[in-house]
Amino acid sequence: MSRFLQISLLFVFLLPSFSKAQNDSLLKKKDEPHLGFFDLNVGFDLKNASGAKPAEYVTGYARDGWGLSVRMQNSFVANYIYNPAKKYKIKVGEIMSAELGSGYVSGAGYNYYNYSLLLEYRFEFGVMAIMRLNDKNELGLTITAIQFARDRISPNISGSNILIRYRFSRLVAQAGLEGRRDRMFGWINSFKPNYYMPMQYIGELRYLISSSKNIGVRAEILSDKNSAYTADDVRFQNIISIRVFYGIYF
Repeated sequence: MSRFLQISLLFVFLLPSFSKAQNDSLLKKKDEPHLGFFDLNVGFDLKNASGAKPAEYVTGYARDGWGLSVRMQNSFVANYIYNPAKKYKIKVGEIMSAELGSGYVSGAGYNYYNYSLLLEYRFEFGVMAIMRLNDKNELGLTITAIQFARDRISPNISGSNILIRYRFSRLVAQAGLEGRRDRMFGWINSFKPNYYMPMQYIGELRYLISSSKNIGVRAEILSDKNSAYTADDVRFQNIISIRVFYGIYF
């Protein structure tokens, strides 16, 4: 619980930069959609993990979780670099984010079968770049060097990921790869032959309702029955997390 409270303090740490992000958004045209660094939303989460516990002769290990979560993301030093010769803008900066959630977890194949309280957190630090091609098209790249997460559904995450974003008008699509147990550039290891941990895939769709509001869905999927990895005496073969959210984004 102490670690959960420490992560909660991150929101207090991020709040001073809220006004900076607001001022940055004022430089843009009214109601103009764009990729951004600031993200504050509330979401509904559904999670599932399944596998087997050979040591206990349990063949049907499964956990399910659902609940509400709050996510906040921002950058302190992000700034535009303008190249007049090529007519595009690039914005770069560090990224810090925190996600806190609560709900219920249930399942079979472990010590309890009834509902119990779910407390989850996610903390991330990395870098992000956004290239503005024109009013309707933007590209984005995020490299998360350090990520710590816990949800009591699947093994704890202490890893890294890479995400690519593309905006066309008001629709934003994002896809990426994640190494759940490898920090810095650990997601590269997933390409190695005979690597023990399957690659986790990340996908996200957002609709920019206005220049500061959005709605979206995010999915994280790890599925590889042939090379399932072991954690906490469980051979995890499928891990799925889906989050539907609404909030402020610019």
